[in-house]
Amino acid sequence: MLVHGSWGGGWIWSRLAPLLVAAGHQVYAPTLPGLAERANDPRDASIGLSEHIDDLAGLLERADLTGVTLVGHSYGGMVTTGVAARLPERVAALVHLDAFTPLPGQSCFDLVPWLTDVFAELSEGGGTARPLDPAALGVDDPDDVDWLRAHSTAMPVRTHQEPLPGPALPDTLPVTFIRCLRFDAFAATADDFRARGLPVAELDCHHFAQVSRPAELASLLLTAAPPATEVSASAGASPETKAKAGIRAEAEVRADTGAGAPPGARVEAGAGVETGAGVETGIGAPPSNAKPENGTVARSGAVDCSEGSARSEGLAGIGGTA
Repeated sequence: MLVHGSWGGGWIWSRLAPLLVAAGHQVYAPTLPGLAERANDPRDASIGLSEHIDDLAGLLERADLTGVTLVGHSYGGMVTTGVAARLPERVAALVHLDAFTPLPGQSCFDLVPWLTDVFAELSEGGGTARPLDPAALGVDDPDDVDWLRAHSTAMPVRTHQEPLPGPALPDTLPVTFIRCLRFDAFAATADDFRARGLPVAELDCHHFAQVSRPAELASLLLTAAPPATEVSASAGASPETKAKAGIRAEAEVRADTGAGAPPGARVEAGAGVETGAGVETGIGAPPSNAKPENGTVARSGAVDCSEGSARSEGLAGIGGTA
């Protein structure tokens, strides 16, 4: 389950998702309320962290998902932490991708105080903040900058003001932190993980590893996740159950590397990628003729993630590779 950060949407995972699909994993990349194709909701200005946690938790419950690896990028770490604490019986592992790692009672603004001023400068009035320019987050490829600018949408400010509700995460849940070395906001978080003996991995990239280093990131995620056979919807989930969850089972939508990908996407999926894979979108399902920007499902194939310079520390004990 891939959960985007501020100003994002399920679209931001379009380089990474095919690699995980090719490795045999069922992949969901939902868009949170008030953003991307779910923007212009009458509730936009009042949407907070609690609404995002409720929304994602509802997806797991309606689809009857178990054995889930939750991956939260940036602000998405606030949401995945809340969901994992609420539904620990459904979550196998938690991965923070250059993300917030809050305790109950902490907000984004508490953890990174300078964000308060940033959001004030970006305020559109009415409780939303326009997107922060991706160049300010270290993105230096002009095509990537243009693509991120074109897709990003305003963020409800309350999502960053509202503290994480309880309960706390269970101590037994495997948790990994992946730090993007060319963005310093979460350097102290990575150091804290190391000090507590928790696994940390590093990627030599800016804040959006899923855009600039999809193959290397896929390799790290496949190490952090349990085997693909354990990460799936319940085998007995009926079409009716999936329909209630908002999932279009086996919709024939192309899942090739061009689906929703920015110009020059470097998706190295190797042999076995199914171009007619079923798409299960969960939240914010697009029309049946849309490209799969909100989640792709397949159960075969292989992925070559041997390139790149990803470094990991202590990941081997978290779970088998797919």
